[in-house]
Amino acid sequence: MYIRRSKRRKGESARPFCNRPAASGETLVITEDTAVSVTLYKFQGVDRDGDILVGVSEDPIPPFDIEGINLYIAQSLDFETDRQYNFNNLWITERGKYYLQFGDKCGPLTINVLPVNEFTPVFEPLFRVVTLKEGLQGNSLLSNFTCTDEDKEPIGAQDGCSQVLIESGDDADAKFTIVGDSIVTTNNVIDYDTGDTTYTLIIVGIDSSTRDSRRTGTMTVEVNIEPVNEFVPTIQNRPIYISILEDTLVGTNISVVTAVDDDAGPHGHVTYKLLGKDDTFLISQTTGRIYLKRPVDFESTQKSYYVTVEASDGGLSSTAVVNVTVTDVNDNVPVCTHTENNVTVNEDMPVGSSIVSLSCTDNDPGTVLTYQILSGDNGDFQITLQGDINVADVLDYDQGLTSYYMSIEVSDGIHITMVWVLVQLAPVNEFSPIAPSYTVNVSEIAPIGSNVITYIADDRDAPPHAVMSYQIINVPNGEPNTFYIDKNTGKISLTEFLDFETIQQYIIVVKVTDSSGNFGTGTVVVNVDNENDHAPFCVQSTGIFSVSENAAVGDIVIPDFECTDLDNNLLSYSLIQSPDESAFDIDAQNRLKVKGRLDFETTSFYSILIDVTDGSLSNTMRFTINVIDENESVPKFLNDVVISTIRESDRTGTHVAVVSATDEENNPLTYSFVGSYPEFMIDQRTGIIRLRTQVDREEAPTIDILVMASDGQFTSTATVLVTIEDVNEMPLFKNPKYEFSIEENKLTGTTVGIVSAEDPDIGDTNGKVQYNIVKGNENLQFDIEANTGIITLNAQLDYESQRSALLLIEASDLGSPSLSSVCTVIVHVLDQNDNAPNFLSLKQKETISEDTQVGQTVTQVYAYDKDSSVDDNNMVVYKSTSNIPFIVDSVTGVVKVSNNLDREKTKRYEMLITATDNGSPQLTGTLTLEIDITDVNDNDPIVRGTYIATVPENVPLHYVVFSIDASDADGEAFGTLRYEIVSPEMNSVFKIEENTGTVQTASELNRESQDFYEVLIKVSDNGNPPRSTTVTATVHVSDVNDVAPKPSHFSFEFSIGENAEIDTQVGTISVLDEDLGINSKLAFSISTYWRGSETHFKVNQDDGSIYTTETLDRELERKYIFSLRIEDGGTPSLSADVTVNIIITDVNDNAPVFNRPFYSTTIFENQTTGINFLSAGASDDDLGINAVIAYELDMMSEEALRSNLYFGVHSQTGNIFLRRKVDREVYPYFTLTIIARDSGVPSLSSEVKVNIQIEDVNDNPPVFSPLFYNTEASSINLCDPVITTVRATDADIGRNAAINYYINENDASLPVFVSQLGVVTVKSNMLLFKYIIKINGRDNRDPFLFSKDPATVRIDRFDPDISVIVFHLDMTLTDYFQKELDFLNRIEKALSKFYPNAYVRKWCIQENDTYIVVYVYAVKNNETNDVKYLNIEKVFVTNGEFLPVLTLDQNNRPTVDIDGKKWGDFSVIKVVQYGSDLVYPDPTVSRLSDSTDVLALPLGLSLPLLALLAITTIILIYCAWGRRWCKRNKQTTKEHSLMSKKDSHKKTNQNADQNNQMNEMGENISENSTTHVTTKQVSGPYIPTSSYNRSENIWKTESFPDHRKSQQLIETLTPKLASNTGVEDSRKMRRGYDIVTGWVYEEDPDTRDRKWIRSPTDGSRPSEDRGN
Repeated sequence: MYIRRSKRRKGESARPFCNRPAASGETLVITEDTAVSVTLYKFQGVDRDGDILVGVSEDPIPPFDIEGINLYIAQSLDFETDRQYNFNNLWITERGKYYLQFGDKCGPLTINVLPVNEFTPVFEPLFRVVTLKEGLQGNSLLSNFTCTDEDKEPIGAQDGCSQVLIESGDDADAKFTIVGDSIVTTNNVIDYDTGDTTYTLIIVGIDSSTRDSRRTGTMTVEVNIEPVNEFVPTIQNRPIYISILEDTLVGTNISVVTAVDDDAGPHGHVTYKLLGKDDTFLISQTTGRIYLKRPVDFESTQKSYYVTVEASDGGLSSTAVVNVTVTDVNDNVPVCTHTENNVTVNEDMPVGSSIVSLSCTDNDPGTVLTYQILSGDNGDFQITLQGDINVADVLDYDQGLTSYYMSIEVSDGIHITMVWVLVQLAPVNEFSPIAPSYTVNVSEIAPIGSNVITYIADDRDAPPHAVMSYQIINVPNGEPNTFYIDKNTGKISLTEFLDFETIQQYIIVVKVTDSSGNFGTGTVVVNVDNENDHAPFCVQSTGIFSVSENAAVGDIVIPDFECTDLDNNLLSYSLIQSPDESAFDIDAQNRLKVKGRLDFETTSFYSILIDVTDGSLSNTMRFTINVIDENESVPKFLNDVVISTIRESDRTGTHVAVVSATDEENNPLTYSFVGSYPEFMIDQRTGIIRLRTQVDREEAPTIDILVMASDGQFTSTATVLVTIEDVNEMPLFKNPKYEFSIEENKLTGTTVGIVSAEDPDIGDTNGKVQYNIVKGNENLQFDIEANTGIITLNAQLDYESQRSALLLIEASDLGSPSLSSVCTVIVHVLDQNDNAPNFLSLKQKETISEDTQVGQTVTQVYAYDKDSSVDDNNMVVYKSTSNIPFIVDSVTGVVKVSNNLDREKTKRYEMLITATDNGSPQLTGTLTLEIDITDVNDNDPIVRGTYIATVPENVPLHYVVFSIDASDADGEAFGTLRYEIVSPEMNSVFKIEENTGTVQTASELNRESQDFYEVLIKVSDNGNPPRSTTVTATVHVSDVNDVAPKPSHFSFEFSIGENAEIDTQVGTISVLDEDLGINSKLAFSISTYWRGSETHFKVNQDDGSIYTTETLDRELERKYIFSLRIEDGGTPSLSADVTVNIIITDVNDNAPVFNRPFYSTTIFENQTTGINFLSAGASDDDLGINAVIAYELDMMSEEALRSNLYFGVHSQTGNIFLRRKVDREVYPYFTLTIIARDSGVPSLSSEVKVNIQIEDVNDNPPVFSPLFYNTEASSINLCDPVITTVRATDADIGRNAAINYYINENDASLPVFVSQLGVVTVKSNMLLFKYIIKINGRDNRDPFLFSKDPATVRIDRFDPDISVIVFHLDMTLTDYFQKELDFLNRIEKALSKFYPNAYVRKWCIQENDTYIVVYVYAVKNNETNDVKYLNIEKVFVTNGEFLPVLTLDQNNRPTVDIDGKKWGDFSVIKVVQYGSDLVYPDPTVSRLSDSTDVLALPLGLSLPLLALLAITTIILIYCAWGRRWCKRNKQTTKEHSLMSKKDSHKKTNQNADQNNQMNEMGENISENSTTHVTTKQVSGPYIPTSSYNRSENIWKTESFPDHRKSQQLIETLTPKLASNTGVEDSRKMRRGYDIVTGWVYEEDPDTRDRKWIRSPTDGSRPSEDRGN
């Protein structure tokens, strides 16, 4: 605590003396972490009065405080904030009987605070990343840092970090060191290449603590060493020689170049590249592996290559030359002139006829070729030793087999060449259509377009000779154009309405025609069903009628509607009129009459709809009723008053206003002025008013014009109010300067004054004046009303702060532009007495003792006034009107005691003191002085009432007998009372609560021993000395029933068998009660059941015998425990409780019970035999021998016998053990039945099932199934790169069966990758056309087990532009996946007609918002699905072959019939090719070459043969074309008619044109079958075609402007004809024959450009025979 010093008062007791702190002063030393509340120092002093001493301080002493004589820490210390505290005004004073506020002053006390090491050093930055180049010189700077510490040390000691070092992260030969506040390198070289790549330096800073243990802080520096390129890559093992075979596949790794670079990091990463322009080889940039990029041929290309390899590390490089030598192999295979042959034959070709001869040779001399049809002939063809293919069985197009795609093997004994022959059957029209007859009924009210019937005819010919068209040729009893038949579908529809009343039946004669003109006829009988179809007929369905607007109600407008009904039905009429004003109505005679009043001006005409109906059919009459006008109204202005504004500066002719009136009779109106208006003029027709002369606003600001409108008979008037608009002029203040005065403290809003400006203009724009304060109001003390110029206060003014204010006021109008002027305003502030005196606080508290003498000073109050001294406004007078024993001095404010005090009467006084100034008016401040009166002990305690009580003798201890009611008039300091029993002998019987005066029993009472007590009680206060008073209390003891029953034992135990009968006596309870009479009358009852059911026993309430009440079961309850209560008859009743234990003895009535309803466990298949792995224990609720259990296995089933071979059970424990090892793959689980049997008589048993799961051990390797995967991949990466997924299985399970897949090391360089899940994907460009890879599998456990046989994956590359077709399907992706299998099977079945061994696969699928796009391709030869045919090349179906098979309609939708199923199931939108062009197999004609390396025969022998072959070919061509030309000349007018019809429908019926062309070619071939025109060849040197895996020109893409798709199996191409006018070198050009189209062409052997000689549509022979 601390006090204010004051002088000592007279008459006080002796003051104490302060010993400590000594007068010379004392010093304490503490640490800054000393805890709050710890006592640091004790005051010491002497007081002669013996009073309690306390220490005080005049001044506040935070962070310390004093309690009693203890100086303690009140707030936390901080050395860094304050290191020393000096207290010079410490006192010691006394506290006792007379509390003294003053004492003796002590000496000064100094407290020194010592620091504690609280903070760890902090680095800035804490973390830094630095990059250095290797080989950097020593003393190179890495980083600067600062190390600071918030701790402060005593004066003379260093603050912050005293030591900084590198703790860790450096090498043993240090590369870094600390110099001052920097990290620098040492002279030890940093070499990236030896592993010095990164350093993580931990920098430690240690602080300068001089007293405590030092703390450390850390900084981390991440040093990244940047390598320097120092070494040149060195290519190893030079010189490098490589030898490869000429048949080495493209993409084969032929060698590897290895270079070594001693640099580490990025400069040690060597990349490789080939120098020079030769692109025969390529090298891996990263591995140095050299691959063959292009095929090499020992015979035709160079035999050795010198390849320069450069090895570079990005900066430095070296080179080496690799010598590659090509070696020869036997690589000649049989070569056939045509490997793809397309032949078309009629379905009626005789057996034995030759359809094509294969021409194959082998450059190896002496080779004999053999021919064999491998597939595709269906047994209908055979091949001779010479390669001739003949018909072997009857051909039938109509049975659905329309083409054969034969795979033929040509072998020289070692090498095999495959030839494919596509034989397409040309249908022959053998049957005429069969047209049946039908009968159908049609309602006469059927609408036009209604379907009558779909006429279906039959034709045993297959398309295209099936039914082609339907035609109505006659309707004998009606008009033929009444019906229409769809020529394609046979659907008959109505084109005219039917009428039963006119014709009841039609007979339609239908003609059905096939493609060759064969036809049949049938009839359709159409019976017309009668319907009620005659609607009412009205003679006049429309009309215009007139009626006067003055017509009377009931006048007839239309006297007769003249309606009839051919069905003679009763007619009824209904009326709809618009507008619906109920002006007309239909009367009972069906006449239209006037119903309401008519008014032309309201409604000039009515639209009348009259609906007449016969009950089911109706008709509508539409009439217009014109109302005839009668003149009866006057003109009416649209606006009776028209307001207009003009400017006084407007010129003559300016538009002023327009008046407009209407006349209900639409009579023409004229307008004129009523009166004279020389300034204006009016247009009599339009009512437009204009200025005649200029107007002056100052003369007349407004003009009222009266205008009249007349229709020639009636008139009306309107008023035009014209306002003259002013021209803007500047507003001017009445005075340029205004002065106002206002008293200070006026309320906000008080008017200061008014400024006024006048504007000669008028109106709300030019004449509207706005006021604004533009200067002098920076503090926003004033405001001005913008419209009135009234200046008001916006904030109160204070004279003491501001005597005056100068404002600049602006007055402006609202013109455009606005004009303004200004004036000045001076505001003088008048002084007022506006500050009341203020006390330091509104409330003040003081405390004095109740024995304080009159006249003694209590305190002094003080008030101050903010007003200035002007007129003595700040002079203060103190006064109090409170009627209390205190007064206040009016001048000094000293408060003194004015009368004696008594705390017992009044504990506190509130004195209201006012301070009033001398201003006018006077202002007053108020203070409430609260004076608390402290107590003096001057009153004795007072006890109220007398204390006599009677208590029963059996009351418990601490029973409250009574409470003493006493009080003390003194306060809490002395009025706290203390109670005590002063009779010594009573303290053992009674006790009293010292603080409350509650008297309680201290021991048990016994009336028989003593029945009366007198207790003397003393009550004292807590004064010093205390004051007291005494009181005597009397206690009488009354008698009670206090002897309880006494049983012979407090616990009884009985036993009884669990099979005892009901009401069997168990035992009896014996009890004694010493009371007599009713108090000794006993009653027995069971009070509490501690154990067992409450219903199994009862007790006789009179004698205490216990009996059974229900059957007992020891297994349910083997023991019963309950509490039995014995009560006497006294009031209150006394009782005793005994515990009864009843033991139930056992009988064998429970079978053993297993611990679980079933058991389940798992063991490993390699578990050691004999081991216990499960305990199937059971328990028996019986006891003794009845509970002894034996275990055994149930052997009553086959599974139990099998289980007994592997498992056993211990008879005593129930433990199950393993007899012999189990193989999980043979027996994955067992189910055992364990029997538990007890030893009772008779014996009881139970059983339990035990399921044993055999846990897998990795003892089986993975097995692939299947072993072969036949796949394809595209040449572009458009779709998912996933090619296929290989699958292997492992007989093990879980992780043992998890299989990882990998490619053999020999195949690792291939452009494919297999994931651990077996997914094979493309990882780089596929250079070859076919890849064969081997994939192995291993399981996932240790040790790993590997698959014995790898999976073989065949991947063939295809070009989507050539092979893929695109289906657009109107379905969702989900729907597609549900139908995908059926979809692909449907396509495959369509192809199988022409390519029986083809299979179809999906390449891509793309989902759009409303449809999906499916990309598919097909392979012709499915034998490639067998691993033994790896050497057979796949033949992909080209898009040109694919699309015709689907028989697309004009919307590119497939129409080909597959087993009667339509394509609507798949919602096909369209089918197109993926590539930009249609592609067809290369016609594979002979190509000429200047090279003689490929010729197998000597030139001398080949020339005669070639000449002979050329002559023979020319003769055959001449004969073939001659026959065709002759046949064309023999054709009749029918042929010309057919051609003319074909020309006229060329664009709309292309399919028919193509069929005619096919028929022509088919007939020619049939007539000249012995010449085999489809296999003609041109003589000349033979050039072999490349095999599929070597040539990049497998397919020939032909894009012609006039190509057509045939409904047959091949695409008819129309090449461009060679120009006859061009100049060609006949010696250079070579002639060829296209076996697909039958066209002759010339080919440039150098450029391979073709020039076509003739077109199939050209009937004449070639004008020039270039073959001769």
